[in-house]
This record gives sequence, structure tokens and C-alpha cells, in this order.
Amino acid sequence: MDGKKVTFVSFEELTDLVMMSPECTFLGSGVSGSVYLFTVLGEKLCVKKSHEKNYMRIFGHEMNLLHEVDGAGGAPLVRYMAYDYPAMVMEYRGHTDFNEFFYTCKSSSKRILALIKLAESLQEVHDKGFVHMDLKADNVLVQHVEEDSNFHVNIIDFGLARKAGEDHRGFNSQSEHYAPETRIKGKVSPTMDVYSFGDLISFVSDYLKNKKQSKKLNVLAREMMDPEAGKRPNLTIVQERLHEIMNITTKCKRLKKRVVEAVAAATVMVQKI
Repeated sequence: MDGKKVTFVSFEELTDLVMMSPECTFLGSGVSGSVYLFTVLGEKLCVKKSHEKNYMRIFGHEMNLLHEVDGAGGAPLVRYMAYDYPAMVMEYRGHTDFNEFFYTCKSSSKRILALIKLAESLQEVHDKGFVHMDLKADNVLVQHVEEDSNFHVNIIDFGLARKAGEDHRGFNSQSEHYAPETRIKGKVSPTMDVYSFGDLISFVSDYLKNKKQSKKLNVLAREMMDPEAGKRPNLTIVQERLHEIMNITTKCKRLKKRVVEAVAAATVMVQKI
């Protein structure tokens, strides 16, 4: 099946497709609808269904945008779209959101690696000319690769996304992950996503055991959340800084290993004496 081609079907036909699956698992819900995981011919897919019929325009906007983003940043490709009810079938991109990953992953290095991978995914979206506008933990999925311990970080839910440079009317929300300029009229800019990413990094920094890493992450987060959009670092700089912070763990482990080896060697010498 051509991943770029969207097949339009009736809602009844779309429902029949989902019913072909031996089981359908609820993954989550948001303002515009609920998402379920199902399997057809061995392939995992997701169906997103609206709570109300009047969301047709919103679903249409997201479908068109996902088509243009074309999988950048791990964004799911749309396979089927209902023409008579707001519902669509998309590729499966995992079900572990960033919050769940963070709390179950005990490795500081892996947590920071996830941030690096998120920065790379976000850069892909920006390179396509789009701004996500709603980057937060539950819109980031960590998809594990079964063959090894590697993982992908995918950005989902493009319902609020816009093209960079478009006029933005502003929206009223008190959520802390939104940049201040999203609440007023202006131009859509990638710096809005940088701010939201900084909010996510700030959350991670509070829970790292390595105090030096935590402090440096916190400093980076504050820079990314600067009230003045022009003062925020771009994603290239963010990635460089994250790599530097992750290397702190590697250096600490090397130093710890040397200390352990030195103590062991000294113990052997004392025993010989």
C-alpha cells in the first residue's frame, strides 16, 4: 500500500476495517477524540475517532498537514479518512508517551538520549516548514525497536500545527508549555516549539540524579524558555548542548571505574605486603 496515498471511505467502511482486528486496544483520548490500536493483516494501525461530528474541519486540517509533513519527526502517515464522520486510520508510532518512558527508564543517559532524539525529530518537522505548536510529553511517543535496545522518538497530534511564517491569531490557554507569543497575534515561528521543548527539558532536569547534569539541563531549559523569542537557542545549538550534557555521565563513569580499579590495585598491594 502506498503510504502517501490517503484512501477516502465511509465511516461504516472504516469501522468494518477496524472490526477485522482480533482485538482493539484503547490508547488514549484528547480534546478532539480517542485513539485505538488495532491490527489488520499483521500490521499495527491506529484509528482516531472524534467525539463529535462537528470536528470534520479539524480532522481534515490534521490529515492534510500530516500528508505534507510526510512522516518527518516520526509523524504518522494517514492511510484512511472517513468522508462522512471525523475519523482516520494512521500508522502506529508506539504507545509509550514521554512521561511513561521517563518514569520507567532509570538510565540518565537514556533519558538525555531521548531528548536528543526528540530534538532531531523536531528539527525534521521544522525542515519541512511546519511548527507543531503543541509539543508536550503526551504528544511525544517513544517506540522501541524489538530487535535491540534502540528506540525512536516520534512526534504526534498535529491538530494545532501550522506552517512557519503564517499569521497566528493567538489562543487563550494557561498551559505552561505554550510560548508567551502563542497567546497573541503574530507570525508562527519555530521558536514557539523551542520554548515548549524547553519546558519538557525543565521537567527532566528536576529528576536527574547527576547534579551537574541537572544544573546544566536547567540552564539550557531557561534559555529555551526566554520570554523574548529571538534570544532562544536554535535546535542545532540545543542538540550540541544536550550531547555535551550526556557526555558528563560518560566521564563520571570513566572516573568511577578508574577509582574502583585504583582501590582494587591498592588492596592487592596491601595484601602482598
